[in-house]
Amino acid sequence: MQDLTRTQRERLAAQAVRQVVRALQLPPLRVEVSYRDDQDNLGTNGTELEYERVAININVSDHKTAADLQRTVIHELVHVVVAPMVDVAQDLASADDFQQKQIRRATERTVSALERALHPLIFPPD
Repeated sequence: MQDLTRTQRERLAAQAVRQVVRALQLPPLRVEVSYRDDQDNLGTNGTELEYERVAININVSDHKTAADLQRTVIHELVHVVVAPMVDVAQDLASADDFQQKQIRRATERTVSALERALHPLIFPPD
């Protein structure tokens, strides 16, 4: 992917978003995608399910392959799937910093496992 322009990378990411949203059968949501470079993250998300809105940012510059880009898109959108459960857990843990940290860690492990499992199903190898 080194030889792809930024615009081509953004198009690949947008196509991946459409495929993943369809594959995950997400409820009707407005998915806003941005492509800001972020030195610390390959992707980020903000989920506001009560407003039927999801915002994800994909750092297209730091992805080495199309598969890496696809996995990041899956990862960020799987966060949408688990968001209601995470919200409940965080509410129950309230101000307990240790429990909040455990919830974040468990969420990332779960989302990463689902990302690895879903990638070959959504984007079958040639």
